[in-house]
Amino acid sequence: MHSTGAIASVKIGGSFVSTVTNWNVTEATSSPNTVVSSNSKQGTLASHGVKSWSGGFTYCGLSCPFIPGKKYSFSGYSGPTGSSDNTGIIKSGDVIITGLSTTIDWNTNAPITWAVTFQGVDELTTSTGAAIDSTTPQIVTPQQGTVTVSKSTGSAVTTSSWELSQITFNITAAISGGIATSNSNGWAKYTGGAINWTAGYTFANDDYSSLGLEVGDDISTTISFGNAGSLAFKWTRINELGDVSFDNSSAEPVTQTVNGVMNAYSGSYGEVTIGSTVIWPTLTTTTADDDDDNDETT
Repeated sequence: MHSTGAIASVKIGGSFVSTVTNWNVTEATSSPNTVVSSNSKQGTLASHGVKSWSGGFTYCGLSCPFIPGKKYSFSGYSGPTGSSDNTGIIKSGDVIITGLSTTIDWNTNAPITWAVTFQGVDELTTSTGAAIDSTTPQIVTPQQGTVTVSKSTGSAVTTSSWELSQITFNITAAISGGIATSNSNGWAKYTGGAINWTAGYTFANDDYSSLGLEVGDDISTTISFGNAGSLAFKWTRINELGDVSFDNSSAEPVTQTVNGVMNAYSGSYGEVTIGSTVIWPTLTTTTADDDDDNDETT
């Protein structure tokens, strides 16, 4: 019987991720050092390179038990392998979350899913055991939410004629390192770095009027899903206003695309919330005292 991964699951930081649809792991080595010597018969000898691993998984819903740039323990359960029970391989090790991305599409109303990427920090181990998943399924669709897009001045962008048909959101964390040490057993070590994101919007308009956005504007985005939580992020600095699309053949509503990048500060500091978890910022600084007998924290 072939392995199927029919009940594959993922655990991050000691907690199982709800409603996982797939996961993957890739192992690799850096380019090996090579030698051609007097006794290699004009062949090339290759030494072991530095080992590393990376991977990702996809899950549904609005829970987010991890933060980009942070290190967590990872376990990926396969099961079943070669039988009808839930026993299979388990891939385990420490990882840094390097990316989270989603597309929220009101036109299809497809369940909200997140594609997660990670970088292994040290050694990857393989064992066998039962596939486990203690979570409750989560399915959240765009039509369950209400969306607000506002400029940094606080004024709403959308009007009764402009509505969103799609939002894409991709947040990443830089990594550095890739260094093997005397006690890393040939595996590369990494650390997490700065946060960045990109966002894209598709607006649709039944009765065309100006959208009211300009390149350089900073906007905040909030999609509230009641008890399921929200997706909220600010500030997105607009760096592209796409062409307004008029199509004679389809006579569909007028559309305009808007793309932007992260801007951490626009009169106030930004923030990213998924579900009920603030995933950025997670660090604070205490600035110099301004003589009011209180430390200032940002």
